[in-house]
Amino acid sequence: MGTTAAESLFEWAHAEFGNAALGNSLRTQRLVAMAHQAAERPAGKITEVFDNSAQREAAYRFVESVHVDYRDVARAAWSATAARSDGEDVVRVAVDGSTLTLTDRVGAKNHGKIGQRKDTARGAEVMTALAMTESGVPLGIASQCWWYRSDTKAKLPAKKRTVWEKETRYWLDAIRLSEEAFAAADCSARRWYQCDAGADFRELLRLAANSDQWYTIRACQDRLTADDHGSRLWSTLALAPLGGTFDFEVPAGRKRQARTASIEVRYKCVTLKPRHQLKGSRDPFTLWAVFAQERGTTPEGEDPIEWLLLTNRPVESFDTAQEVIRSYALRWRVEEFHKTWKSVCHVEQSQLEQSSFQIWAAILASVAVRAERLKQLARQVPESSAAEHFSAIELEALEILRQPKDSDIGRRPPTLKQAVRWLAEIGGYTGNSRSGPPGSITIGRGLARLEPAATVLRRARMR
Repeated sequence: MGTTAAESLFEWAHAEFGNAALGNSLRTQRLVAMAHQAAERPAGKITEVFDNSAQREAAYRFVESVHVDYRDVARAAWSATAARSDGEDVVRVAVDGSTLTLTDRVGAKNHGKIGQRKDTARGAEVMTALAMTESGVPLGIASQCWWYRSDTKAKLPAKKRTVWEKETRYWLDAIRLSEEAFAAADCSARRWYQCDAGADFRELLRLAANSDQWYTIRACQDRLTADDHGSRLWSTLALAPLGGTFDFEVPAGRKRQARTASIEVRYKCVTLKPRHQLKGSRDPFTLWAVFAQERGTTPEGEDPIEWLLLTNRPVESFDTAQEVIRSYALRWRVEEFHKTWKSVCHVEQSQLEQSSFQIWAAILASVAVRAERLKQLARQVPESSAAEHFSAIELEALEILRQPKDSDIGRRPPTLKQAVRWLAEIGGYTGNSRSGPPGSITIGRGLARLEPAATVLRRARMR
């Protein structure tokens, strides 16, 4: 939930969207009310969030209004994220893309083609920049870029197109929009962008080499170095001296077992020599390379961890190399956000056309981050009081919903870990030895049941 005891769900919604510049204060009030309701009852369809006909009609009018622009709605949330980040020394910003599959059977909703050219599926592509604390607790969405693929194939092959004619441009766009949000909020925190192999292209590497902000990009191309021997990147790092070995906790994933991995680390400053002949593109640029290789701890049937990371963060010690590796691992958080956006908020179930959908999706994105933030806080500060994150009325509702009722919430607030576990149990979490700590889906289901109960209690007290 990520709110303090003094902050209600409405106040969270107001902090997230209350500064939206929509040209009319009533529109901003409607946006805040919609975010409040969506957090109480997250769903992809407006009809499932608003059961009151008047509220439902008002929500449809809002997302379909010609006076409401997606960018103004989204920038309000991005601005709130930047303001929330100002107390951090270094904000980790994980950037990654995702595909949303949407219903558009006859192509009337202006969604694009997804999958192979022969496929008939429709949907949208989105690039998300997720801001986090040093330990990976989400602070909010820093930016999002949307695009819709054409049904026609590009006339020129990729090698003959500029970056602005390819989908790689959206990495640059997401980072630019994020930087604009941080600058507008006058945020003093340094940004450290974490990007996977899809970001290994010349323009972004060159941007990193010349930026005051930090970047880490996982290499996928074995680029030429500018040394006297014309070596390649991988062989150069393989010959670098061993900097050290450390234990790295690997969480469970779709095709990955949880484990403590033993990681060997090599690092070196490298000057890279681009190959393409575009004007001005062959000028060398210098970055640090950190090579992480798993040794002796890989489960049978899995590939060992092997990351070659390029960064403009100066890496002059083994400790700094470890920091680069651990910070890059936080990139998984944006994948978890996308999963929560789809599985808890059900953003793909929307029936709205393109422009209306993006407005509604921006609201649901903030709701998804809220659930992810609560999950990470429960894991990282488990012994903190739940009263720091839930209001008294929410804790009372949690006690009513929870079975069996063997706690003493009324006399002593539980820890955050206990409260989140109870919340997840309401959402179907079994807590057996194989399930691990509560995840986003069960926490999201629990929140969907908790907030209406808290609202009923709150209204009953007001009578």
